[in-house]
Amino acid sequence: MNDKLPTAVADFFGGSRTADPDAWARPLADDAQIHDPVGQPPFTGRVAFCERIAGFLPHFSRFDGLTPTNAYHGGDSVAVHWRATANTATGRELAWTGITVFTLDDHDKICQLQGYFDPSIFA
Repeated sequence: MNDKLPTAVADFFGGSRTADPDAWARPLADDAQIHDPVGQPPFTGRVAFCERIAGFLPHFSRFDGLTPTNAYHGGDSVAVHWRATANTATGRELAWTGITVFTLDDHDKICQLQGYFDPSIFA
């Protein structure tokens, strides 16, 4: 990847590759505003994100996590293009990409996350 990611954002992507919801959610502020994906009802908080991931991961026999490919910085935000691969519990291979915009607070925690991807890949 071309641009260095802020620590919280790098930890978010690293956590996605552990299959551990707590590790994935750890870089989020307790009251983070989460729009993932954008267009679905938003939700609030690290705990809510952790619970969502804990409900999401069992649908996969293999989940490789999100791998950042490019980052674009602006002020306290960074937009990251990423790719992901997984196998569903029924063995179907999936590959998808997206862009997530992260906003950091004064404590270098992710206070807002806006994920753009096509959720129909999971249908």
